[in-house]
Amino acid sequence: MYGRTGTGKTMLSTALGVAACQKGIPVRFYRTAALVNQLSEAKKSGTLGTAIKKMDKASVIILDEWGYVPYDRTGAQLLFDYLSDIHEKKSIVLQ
Repeated sequence: MYGRTGTGKTMLSTALGVAACQKGIPVRFYRTAALVNQLSEAKKSGTLGTAIKKMDKASVIILDEWGYVPYDRTGAQLLFDYLSDIHEKKSIVLQ
């Protein structure tokens, strides 16, 4: 999703996530910057596998505020690699 601030992107993606949950589809919602930092920290602490397994439980991944802030390089690369791995297996909402 792309649009100016205040146009309802987060509300729409949240509504999609809620609708999926109501149908029994597992969903994870992340602020992109927080997820990048979480992945980077998990790699540093040696718990990256656990973090990925947690994300893998979801069939739908929603990433909010994509592109609003600069990201940690390591975490951004980890997120890119993860998205590359799942792009044909899961639904991804980027906004």
